[in-house]
Amino acid sequence: RFPLQTNRKVPVRVQSMISYKGQYMPYSDVAVRPDSILVYGDEEVIGRINEVETGTIKVKGAAGTVTGVIGLIPVEGIRFSQDEVFYTQEVGRYVEQSIKIPVKISDLPAYANVAIVPQEVELRFRQPFGSVGKYDISDFQVSVDYNSILIKDVVRPAITKMPDGILSVDMEPAFVEIVL
Repeated sequence: RFPLQTNRKVPVRVQSMISYKGQYMPYSDVAVRPDSILVYGDEEVIGRINEVETGTIKVKGAAGTVTGVIGLIPVEGIRFSQDEVFYTQEVGRYVEQSIKIPVKISDLPAYANVAIVPQEVELRFRQPFGSVGKYDISDFQVSVDYNSILIKDVVRPAITKMPDGILSVDMEPAFVEIVL
């Protein structure tokens, strides 16, 4: 008797330890090609495989796009359609800016009397080095939904408007207090 053999397509999960040179950051996640492979083996074993992992991609002080080929971690009793994948991560230089933005309340009824403490938050954002100049208050919008403040008196504002090309953004403080 021979066990039933089958195959199945499963995603490839990337394992990485990448550090970046000062003033450099990832512009994208690590991507692999192909992003899924076929696994072959006994039907019972294949049924338990939900993904395959790459070896750990280790890069220190990246100052430009990272590319390479990495092997897949073997699984006993399973064959892969290929043993390695190509990986890439776009990395580039950035500049950091900050701007103070007033917090608005969306869907505020005319009869409501609501105060936000503090009334503005500071956004620290990164943009690619050499990209279009400075942004101003009109390029961003931070707000809390009136319906959410009826449930809680401390809420996290949402960034509801932001220019394209911003790589990352942090808000300080992360929460505001609502006074009804």
